[in-house]
Parts: sequence; structure tokens; C-alpha cells
Amino acid sequence: MSPVLSLEGKTAIVTGGAGGLGLSITDLFLEAGANVVAIDINTDLVQRFESSHDSSRAIAVEANVTLEEDLEDLFKTTIKKFGKIDIIVNNAGVTDRLDPVGTLEKDLWDRIIAVNLTAPMMVTKLGVNHMMEKQIKGSIINIGSVAALRAAYTASKHGLVGLTKNTAAFYTDKGIRCNAVLPSGMETNISKTLTKGINDEGYCHMMKGPVTMVDPKQVAQTVLFLASDASNTVSGSCIATDLGYAAS
Repeated sequence: MSPVLSLEGKTAIVTGGAGGLGLSITDLFLEAGANVVAIDINTDLVQRFESSHDSSRAIAVEANVTLEEDLEDLFKTTIKKFGKIDIIVNNAGVTDRLDPVGTLEKDLWDRIIAVNLTAPMMVTKLGVNHMMEKQIKGSIINIGSVAALRAAYTASKHGLVGLTKNTAAFYTDKGIRCNAVLPSGMETNISKTLTKGINDEGYCHMMKGPVTMVDPKQVAQTVLFLASDASNTVSGSCIATDLGYAAS
């Protein structure tokens, strides 16, 4: 690991961190020297994480990111274990069925917004307040999607881009950077659920353009850069990790 990308002495929270892209980020952060707390709602993934990682540097917390009390407990657990929080990765997410607005059910809309947008806001709120109180030069990374640049069905990801820019605008001068990473398709837990009940019209729209799949480990490299001091002049940026998909 390059010294420039070292996270030695830092502590990170990664939501959705026990599987898929989150696990790739967690493992790379550990390799870079960070302590990591992975939060996940999937019991099996949490148990698998705990059995495969050194608990002195990495722990998994089973929790629901949409519940404020769960998030408050997460921060208390992290601070008790590692003393502080330097890095937050808002990675947890769920997908819809590619429904157009004319057939979209409100319950599904509410769930998508709660997990993909409201939860990152609540985590970010807790994070910036902790970092300011402890005078920590922190980094917050939101995992969005290139669909936020092209597709209407990912309204939650459009909102996440706005949250990223708002956070950067208000907190960069206080030493807290905030950026977003916008991957294209990946083989992760969330993509495996995409075909369940998928809307045919939405799927056809998605397949009109070139479909690029990226390796979660490659996306994690970009997240590591944004978490490290190597990116200390970068804030409010949305970086597409999509092999040029958004530009096509």
C-alpha cells in the first residue's frame, strides 16, 4: 500500500459494509491501516464478517440504517471501541424495480428514499457533529450511481448528489470533505436482487445504452483515494467509476 494512501491511525464506518462493494471497501481500508466498523442489516453477512476478520481492528454491527436509534448506537459503539471516527462511507442501498413513475408504488418509493437518501443524511449529520466536536479532519464518501446522471428511476441517487454538494459547501472549511462515487453496474448483493419483479419497460430503457460492469474492488480503490489525505483538495466532487458509461 502506497504511503500516500495510508489510513494508519484512522477509523472508518462503512454502511452496508459486510458484503458486496461495502466489503471490498472495508477490506481495502484495513489493508491501508484503518480500523473499520461495518454496519449491515443482513445477519448472515454480519456473522460471516465477524468470523473472517480480526476483531481488534474490524467489527460488524447488525443494524437498520433507517432507524435513528440504531445509528446513534452505531456511533457510540464505534467511539467506545476505537475512540473517534475519521471516515464515513454511506454505501448501504436498495434498488427499485426500474418502475416508471406511472406505476411506481408509494411504499416502494418511501423505502428507496429512506435507505438511499434519508439514512445517508442521518449518518452524515452524526458524523459532521462528531468530527467538529473532536476537531477531526474527516472524509465522507457517498456511494451513488451513474444512473443519477442519466436515469429518472434513481431519484434517490440524484438526491444523494445534492446531499454531497450541500455537505461539502458547509463543512469543507471546517476540515470535513464530502464526495460521491458513482459506479455503473457491479456484481453485488444489490444487483442480484434487481431481476426480482423487474419492470419490463424500465429494463428495456436501461438496456438501450451500453451496459458496463465494473469490479467492486476497482471502485473501492477510488473510495480509498477519497478517504486518504491524497485527496485533501477534493471536496464536493462526484466521480464516475463507470469505464466511460456516463459519457457515452
